[in-house]
Formats: sequence, C-alpha cells, structure tokens
Amino acid sequence: MKLSILPLVLMFLAGAAFSLSAQSNETIDLILSRDVARTGEALYMTLLATGLATDAESQEDVYNRIGRDWARWGLSPRAANAPILFGEYAFVLMQVFEIPGGVMYRLMPGPRYAAREIVYQGLASGSQAADRTISGEEMLRILGNVRVWQQEQQL
Repeated sequence: MKLSILPLVLMFLAGAAFSLSAQSNETIDLILSRDVARTGEALYMTLLATGLATDAESQEDVYNRIGRDWARWGLSPRAANAPILFGEYAFVLMQVFEIPGGVMYRLMPGPRYAAREIVYQGLASGSQAADRTISGEEMLRILGNVRVWQQEQQL
C-alpha cells in the first residue's frame, strides 16, 4: 500500500515549502501506517504545507500553538490523538488553502459541504460522507492533491 501512495507523497514533498528532515520522514511513515488519521498529524502536515508551521517545530508544538483553537475554523475542539473526520479535514483544507466552494458551501460553510466540495473538485475520491474517518494514506493523498491544485491556481 505504501508504494501506491509514494508518487503522491513525493509530489507533495517536492512542492511543499519545507525541507525534508528526519522528523518529516518519521512523521510521514507513521501517518502512512495509520488506519485512521489523527487530528494533530493532519493539522501538522497541513500547516507545514502552507508555511504556517516549520519543520523545526514538533507536531505537539504546532498543535499547542494552533490546534486547540478549532473555533477559527468553526469546529469544536479535538484532542491531538483523536481521529479526524473527513468533513473536518475537508473544512480545514478549504479554509487554510482558500479553496472556493460551490453555492451550498458559500451559503452554509462547514464540514458537510466542504466534504462534498473536496470530492466534487476531484481532490478526494470515494464517499462524500463528512462523518467518516480517513486513513493516514488518504489524508496525505488529499493533501497532495490540494497542493497540486494550489500550484495550478498560481499558473
């Protein structure tokens, strides 16, 4: 399974605004091994990709600095080791990367319509169900797709 995601992870890392270190390698390996992605890891990798966090910071530092303030994204607080739901992750991605949404997302922004929008835009595949958990591999794949989308928007 790791081999199928390897090209996407490499593409994500090549376009990311951080340098690859031993800490990044260990984090990616750990995330890929997870059947269910965790909130702290999802937030850490997302913020690394946007430059809102640096590779010099630990996942715990980033979560303590930003992750406890879920209200900025309109979400209820989550523990760093709690599973992240697809809708929550989609909503954070929509907010952080400023992904424009459709009519329903603009009228009622939140996890439900963010999940639908991420799938509709081809950034994720599978179920649009906002309340489903995602694997670490799926989380990295979606993040890689969002990074590619972001780079295409800058052209």
